[in-house]
Amino acid sequence: MQQIAKIAVAAIISYIFTKSALPIFLTKLSKAGMGGFDLNKPRENQKEKTPEAGGIVGLFVFSMICGLFQGIHGLLSACICSGLLGFADNVLNLEWRWKLIVPAFTLIPLCSYYQENYNFDIQFLGFNFTLPTALTYAYIIFFAIFCQNAVNIYAGINGIEVGQSIVAQLFALIYLVMKNVNQPFTGGYYYSAIISTIFIATSLALLKFNKYPAKVFVGDVFTYFAGCVYVTSAVCGDYLIMAVFLYFMQMINFLLSVPQLIGIIPCPRHRLPQLNKDDGKLYGKTENWNLINQYLLRIVRAGLGEKQIWQHLITIQVIGSACILCVYKLSLK
Repeated sequence: MQQIAKIAVAAIISYIFTKSALPIFLTKLSKAGMGGFDLNKPRENQKEKTPEAGGIVGLFVFSMICGLFQGIHGLLSACICSGLLGFADNVLNLEWRWKLIVPAFTLIPLCSYYQENYNFDIQFLGFNFTLPTALTYAYIIFFAIFCQNAVNIYAGINGIEVGQSIVAQLFALIYLVMKNVNQPFTGGYYYSAIISTIFIATSLALLKFNKYPAKVFVGDVFTYFAGCVYVTSAVCGDYLIMAVFLYFMQMINFLLSVPQLIGIIPCPRHRLPQLNKDDGKLYGKTENWNLINQYLLRIVRAGLGEKQIWQHLITIQVIGSACILCVYKLSLK
């Protein structure tokens, strides 16, 4: 109980720190020229640019608060490096090769931690197979790179990057507790709970500023940071397989995006829905192959307000994640 209380207090402090620091940093980001206009809103209604890369505040607070817990420092390096890579991308607009090469090196300590503490066992049709070390390293690195970029491309409306990350991390935390309910609250279980809880707390504060109408854009610094935190918590908690299932919305968006990502279909820089200035709603564009546009085109078949789209997609993610955990629970009986 003492450990749980410490994490709870740390989460509350993280939320308060992030919420308090954001207004200060927003001014500094604007003065540094880091900002842009919201493309989903009429340009004439925007008197000034919205500050960008606000996710750097969440990264700072997460790093400081998590760093207060003993034994976790080595696990934070990948998260911090990923966030800084995202910030560099916001400032320098890095080429794709850097987004693939740099994480491959920063994730090695995380891979080593997993290999020292767990075996990657795969059970299928009654067979139990342990993944070799090299393949385990490759899986963790590729999955981490995927998660970072999956959050980055599942974007386009206010609050969606932060919202999807909170939901995925929350249900991952619930699964962690379900999986280890009768186990001692130590080691990887403890570290994973710390990382997940502090991330959720800082992200909830960030969401207050990033939700519609956004007062800040979170930038690549948040998407890269969020993806790496998700994988780090999965590595510590030894749930790398379940982590894939709980990223189902990002998977769907990625699969829809593949034709444009690999160049089969022309890919615009901003794959945003179309704003209708008459009714203020967003409509799907057939040339944009991603989840937001295809949801509006194929499922809703009409326009929706930006806030409504967020509510729809987050609700689907919550229901889908709950169903996944219910199936897991039933499989134990």
